[in-house]
Amino acid sequence: MLEDLKQPPSKVWTCRVRTLANELEDKDKTIFLEAVSNPQWRAETLSKALHQKGLSIAGSGITRHRRGQCSCSNH
Repeated sequence: MLEDLKQPPSKVWTCRVRTLANELEDKDKTIFLEAVSNPQWRAETLSKALHQKGLSIAGSGITRHRRGQCSCSNH
């Protein structure tokens, strides 16, 4: 009865970090990616700081990217 029971594949999230980075000019893209990779920036704090600059990204998207749980890890 349960012979074909299989665990579903893990969800692979699209990457808001990559999407947003590709929308920025080169100088801003570099600053943004450095901030994302800097562990001293808490994800929620960075999200709020970016929102104040008019950029929309959730802290959870930053966290997924940092953990390699987004589609970037498939490249």
